[in-house]
Amino acid sequence: MFNRHINIKVGIKILFVSLLFLSESYGFVIRLTDEYWKDKFPTTDLSISGEKWQMRQDGPGRVIFEHELQVDLSLYKLIKIEMSSDKSASIRWGWRSTNQKGQDFFSEDSLSLIADSKLHQYTFEIKYPDKINPVVDKSSKLIIEVVNMGKVDNGLQLKNVELVRRLPSELGQFMLNGLCMNCIPEDVWTFNTKIQEGDRLLLYTGMYNPKVGALSQKKHDKEWNEQQCVFSVDVLVNEVKENIYEYQMNPMEKEDDREWRFVELDLSKFAGKKMQIIFTKKTAEVGEYGLWGNPVIIRNGDDVKKQYPPIFIISCDTMRADHLLPYGYRLPTSPNLDRFAKEAVLFERAYTTRTFTPVAHMSLLTGFFPKNHGVNAELPAFDHVKLLGEYLKELGYYSMGLVGATTWFLPSRGYMRGMDKFYYPPEYLRDVFPTQEILKSEIKKLKYDNLFVFLHNYDVHTRMFPPATIYSSEDARFFYFSDLFEVPELLTAECMPNPRSFFNHIQATLGKLDFYENLYINALYDDCVAKVDYAIGDLFNFLKGQGLYDKSMIIIVADHGEALGEHGRYEHVDVYEHTARVPMMIKFPNGMYAGKRIESLVSLEDIVPTILDNLNVNYENLDGISLTEIIEGKYTTPRKIFVQNQFQNEEALISDRYKVICSFRESKMSFFDLLQDPLESINLFDKENKLAKQFLEEMSSYRFFNGEGWVIEVKGKKTNMPDEVLICPGPNLISVIPDNIMFWYKKAEKMDCLYGTISYPQIADTYSLYLYPKDMKQELRIGFRSSEKFKVLSRDGSSELTNEYEFVLPERYPYWENAPDIPNDGNTYILIRKKPLMSENKRKEVELPEDAIFNIKNTGYL
Repeated sequence: MFNRHINIKVGIKILFVSLLFLSESYGFVIRLTDEYWKDKFPTTDLSISGEKWQMRQDGPGRVIFEHELQVDLSLYKLIKIEMSSDKSASIRWGWRSTNQKGQDFFSEDSLSLIADSKLHQYTFEIKYPDKINPVVDKSSKLIIEVVNMGKVDNGLQLKNVELVRRLPSELGQFMLNGLCMNCIPEDVWTFNTKIQEGDRLLLYTGMYNPKVGALSQKKHDKEWNEQQCVFSVDVLVNEVKENIYEYQMNPMEKEDDREWRFVELDLSKFAGKKMQIIFTKKTAEVGEYGLWGNPVIIRNGDDVKKQYPPIFIISCDTMRADHLLPYGYRLPTSPNLDRFAKEAVLFERAYTTRTFTPVAHMSLLTGFFPKNHGVNAELPAFDHVKLLGEYLKELGYYSMGLVGATTWFLPSRGYMRGMDKFYYPPEYLRDVFPTQEILKSEIKKLKYDNLFVFLHNYDVHTRMFPPATIYSSEDARFFYFSDLFEVPELLTAECMPNPRSFFNHIQATLGKLDFYENLYINALYDDCVAKVDYAIGDLFNFLKGQGLYDKSMIIIVADHGEALGEHGRYEHVDVYEHTARVPMMIKFPNGMYAGKRIESLVSLEDIVPTILDNLNVNYENLDGISLTEIIEGKYTTPRKIFVQNQFQNEEALISDRYKVICSFRESKMSFFDLLQDPLESINLFDKENKLAKQFLEEMSSYRFFNGEGWVIEVKGKKTNMPDEVLICPGPNLISVIPDNIMFWYKKAEKMDCLYGTISYPQIADTYSLYLYPKDMKQELRIGFRSSEKFKVLSRDGSSELTNEYEFVLPERYPYWENAPDIPNDGNTYILIRKKPLMSENKRKEVELPEDAIFNIKNTGYL
């Protein structure tokens, strides 16, 4: 399943692509960072046994372990320390820098040692204090510090330390002031090449201050010392050296030097010559780091432009399909998208995969269901997952991402894979207009048509912080709809100090707002839609002026919709149609398929296969399908779409006509006939019980990850009172999936663990939580605590009644290989069993009753 590769289709394109890959480093974009990092990637993780470390007492209560080691820390993302202790203490790691004149540095994070004299693993990310950028440094010594330990004795033992490699696609990723790109950290580095007519060298220079961090360097005057760095670029041709660029960055004196500085160098005068490009930087003092940002040689060619179209994916966060003119909305929110729809293919029934921004977007950019790409609130994409940018990089594309919100798109989640640049808001949120101005500037600078752009706007989303209104375009030009209303008293700023907490209050205590208040919320929302529509229209005009629009593939989509009072819901924490359905419009190059409207079920994971198919690239094992097959009527297999909400406590399975919703948080099952009841107002679950249960049975196959794992099972729970779960070490997990329960988790403070709460919706007798570790042989500690007494069931028998218990897998808990018979004696039982590998893609299709098939045929669906 995990062999991801592309093969170019047969025919004349084989010759073209062969020529493309014979040129230097990915063809017509020559990435010097790839050349720098390709020989540095370690073949294995680095493991250092405990006996190789020197231990010493360093003052009262402080113990130091040291190991002399020359290592490039930028190659590694995690350090795992296996240690035992009989005393409570805290632990952190550090290194002696060779780049920074032998100074010792320590991680900002520390973890608490478990004082049980048993071996446990403690995992740290190898990052600077901003928690975003990797450590770019070389060490001469690794250091482990244990504090509050008291006097050293045999109760503290270091068993092993392991440094875990970064992925090749992650090497050198670094962010300054909200722009992330691949970098070269060396003081002196050379690159050999032969120059062609028209070659341009594009690069950035930057200085990083660890005290300031990745996002807001420009505004911090006091944190910059008297630091200067001289960057120079020389060329050596026929043993003659010539300087072609030099600049001294001085961030203390010049605010603009606190972010990346763009450099463009025309190499045409060296056309036809072999040359060596020499990059040199000299930093005056210790403290900040100078970096070469994404040096590339752009080599334009008309054959490339004709071969592959520019590709733009424009994601409108939180945009409902039914609030857009092309989807039949009664109000003029979106004239630009209405015009665009006439040039595009419009998909009437497109759905998200999960109503949660990071998860849905990873499906959009990979072609995978959430269970197969791995992204969640705390977990990044699986290492093997290949993003669209990585496919396109192999074809010579230059790729950029620009997002309107930072948190959910951080590089650590995997979004930078295959990207040349990724722009983040330095203040966490950015308006759609400045985001698009950055894109316009980039397109003008690049002057390169083989371009892929992922552009995200956040302006329709609810506002989270005061003094904002719940929805606000923050621009009086777009108060088209809300200006028609007097502000309802309940929705004034005085009554609504925090928009997010207000919605929580409404849902928890008041239920539905009244009719007028919901109209006003809808009007505020429509203001935001109008703003984004205007901005997209402005971008389209720019692309037309650059000669890019007609030949581009442009995709308009959303990650999820939004509840605006329907079913008493607000925001996007449900899976009703208003939240699960999304707009999806694709303009193919040069007007192909223009004006078509497709009623077939489609989903976000269909976007990547569609793009690859239209580039004549074969793909394997993606969950989505090419929408070209649907557009051309070649795909006739009935589909079902599976959708979950953010917390995975509500999910839906949707066919052409029917939809089942399983809500764990409401302890409710719903079954709707969308053909007769598009507003989902008539629950047919009891009336169509047999068909609904068939849908529910099929639903489980969409939910679970195909891999070995552990299952925590709770049986006999008589209340929905929440229990607490602590899973350590969290970084060893690749997926956590609840079944029949409500589960939400986050990273625990001062521990490399995931902390979560489990609630029981009383819709089943047995509740399950599936845990998928990276390695089944690695220790996994699961702490379980409840306000109610329970018994732990193992192969050795059952425990006494208790309120808390720690499972240690696989060694110190006799887990079950198969589901056991659990006593039915009125007690609550908890056990852990091993989950075997699932067979691949074995989904049971629902067998419809004859009368249902007859009705569907009569409506034209079959």
